[in-house]
Amino acid sequence: MMDSDGTFAYSHIENLHFDNSIKVYPNPVISDKLHLDTPEKVSQVQIYDLSGNVFYSGKTENGMISTSHLAAGIYIVQITATNGAVSTHRIIKSKLAFRSQHLLTVKFTSL
Repeated sequence: MMDSDGTFAYSHIENLHFDNSIKVYPNPVISDKLHLDTPEKVSQVQIYDLSGNVFYSGKTENGMISTSHLAAGIYIVQITATNGAVSTHRIIKSKLAFRSQHLLTVKFTSL
């Protein structure tokens, strides 16, 4: 890179490694359970809305968190592992559950 006075210097190159091994599903959340698959033990999970209000702060129960208390909307899930690593995920909570017994069947007949 060249400076405005005509001098230049080389920058040190750092490789970044992003570990995407934490899985948060289903997304969108249409049930009352959010599943977390993590290779590390989880020390804390927090769920925030986009305004920063905390809706859940605690641990997982068998890798799951109840989302029954969440209204439909967008939330941020912050997972803190016991080794101090923090992972942040965006989820969508939907109140729409598509089940076969609730589908309407329409039959068209010719006139």
